[in-house]
Amino acid sequence: MAETSALNRKLGYSPVNVVRGVVNNADFSDAAERTTRRLTKVMVLHPVATGLSFLGFVMAAGAGIVGSFLASLVALLAFLVTLVVLIVDFVLFGIIKNEINDDDNFNNNININAYFSVGIWCVLAAGICTFLAAVILFFTCCTGRVKKHRDNRKVEGYTSPPRTTRRRFWQRRR
Repeated sequence: MAETSALNRKLGYSPVNVVRGVVNNADFSDAAERTTRRLTKVMVLHPVATGLSFLGFVMAAGAGIVGSFLASLVALLAFLVTLVVLIVDFVLFGIIKNEINDDDNFNNNININAYFSVGIWCVLAAGICTFLAAVILFFTCCTGRVKKHRDNRKVEGYTSPPRTTRRRFWQRRR
């Protein structure tokens, strides 16, 4: 039994078959069917983007300057993966939505309507938050270094001498 379940495992699925089971007159083109089947294989990037975001968070939680810079790079990579995921989701569900919302598709004389819902907007919000996290981490890394140098110049009980302007050669005494 374990061998047959291992043989049935595969990446992706065919959303066209699911839609055909619900909508009686659904007629997808061959290109749309192949495209949707291949795009579902790319959906494996959802957990990859989540893992990268979590890794960036853990790196930024207890990091110094170098760690913050590396965390910002990981957050930028997570944003890029999330952007790919978002594009794939909109294209995949856009193809399905257009076919379902086609005026010729009626299921038992009831007009079926599909629309983008909470899931895809959550991915959009995650992409925006990941981008903001990458930018904030990068600026925190840069400003932390400047603050550290500024604090190192200030020593308890010592004030630096007032800054004098440099005298030009004709103003110097001989």
